[in-house]
Amino acid sequence: MDDLRHSSRNITSDNIPDIIPILPIVETNLFPKMVLPLVLIQNEAVELIDEAMSGNRMLGLLLSKRSDIDSKHTADDLYRIGTVAVILKMSKMEDDKAQLLIQGLSRFRVIKFLQDKKYMQAQIGVMESKNNGKNKENRALMANIIEQYEKIVSLSPGLPSEMGHMIKSLQEPN
Repeated sequence: MDDLRHSSRNITSDNIPDIIPILPIVETNLFPKMVLPLVLIQNEAVELIDEAMSGNRMLGLLLSKRSDIDSKHTADDLYRIGTVAVILKMSKMEDDKAQLLIQGLSRFRVIKFLQDKKYMQAQIGVMESKNNGKNKENRALMANIIEQYEKIVSLSPGLPSEMGHMIKSLQEPN
């Protein structure tokens, strides 16, 4: 898999371009800071990823209003608010499919769709976090949720213990 070198490239929500390639997604969603594996099967999507990999590795994910993954989506099929993601890892499979590991950076709103390539692009506006100074309250709520989650994991023999450790890695209640 092709890796992103965090030390050599500063990819943050501060350097998101105004125009990004759009990848429609079905029956899943990505939020800022969340990591998600994806398998792409459409040629247009693989071309979109190839171009993103040769540039800043960013793309916009928009949830489709339709549930069929095999057909080409239009702007009317997509919601207007999505998540800018960065490709952390990518590998191509032998049958022209691509496997990705992406991480959400920031929410965005579509200003205008552009269709000047084989895949969809959009002019976007990055949406600011709604963390309105309630940091102390959010941290207290998050600490309570983490504590409850750890209790659930410890009392559930079917859940791996790593799930308890995973929740501790969360830093912010965004």
